[in-house]
Amino acid sequence: MKFLLVAVLLMASMGTALANWVKVATDGKDTHYGQTPAIAGTGQWVKSWQLIDYADAQDRRGKKVRSGLSLAEFDCVSRSGRLLALLFYSEQMGKGDLVQVASVDSKWEPTQPGVPDAYRKAACNKP
Repeated sequence: MKFLLVAVLLMASMGTALANWVKVATDGKDTHYGQTPAIAGTGQWVKSWQLIDYADAQDRRGKKVRSGLSLAEFDCVSRSGRLLALLFYSEQMGKGDLVQVASVDSKWEPTQPGVPDAYRKAACNKP
């Protein structure tokens, strides 16, 4: 688990600067971006960063954050996904101070319509 956390931090530090962010959805307030192309995998299994820019600052452990980054893995054939890591930043677009990092061990679940499926489509390069 420690290795995953170190790898996530390293990828995050490079990922926000090098990522090709594509706007995938808005939910009335917040803006959601997917990274294209996916950072790992092709075909059925891919891993990709997702970014949410909060319209209003959010509170995380007593500190304000303006954006969140998540590393997700998708099964493009079964249309399912899971989260691997979450990172929260003090400024929009994954910039500023890194406020919180969490490794996540979520279960595979079908991607729900709306924002979750928009992230999957961007990662899997599906219209």
